[in-house]
Amino acid sequence: MPFPGATGSGDWCVFGPSGTIQRQSNPALREGLELTGWSCFATEADAKAFASGNAISQVKSGITSTSDFLNLLNQRTTWIRIAEGALGLGLILVAITHITGAGKVSNLPAHIAKNGIKVAAA
Repeated sequence: MPFPGATGSGDWCVFGPSGTIQRQSNPALREGLELTGWSCFATEADAKAFASGNAISQVKSGITSTSDFLNLLNQRTTWIRIAEGALGLGLILVAITHITGAGKVSNLPAHIAKNGIKVAAA
């Protein structure tokens, strides 16, 4: 039982983060749902009450996610990944420039468009 109030024996299961309600009468499948974070209740009304009352915690988890993201900006590994991504995009741009024969990077979009029109017309 991941959440307080869940009986663990009912057919009505709620997935806390999304509020999705599912009726599951197969005990083996219900146990699988509970192992993956679902809370099961004896009645549909209890499940709906739990799902609607969980909206505040969903907002709080969104705020937590935002603060986690902002905390990641202070970590060295985040900036290393951003630099790797920028380097990868730069290498792709150089490769496209080399493949298309464009002389200057600033002329690249026009050159690609011109060559693309020639290829499409052929």
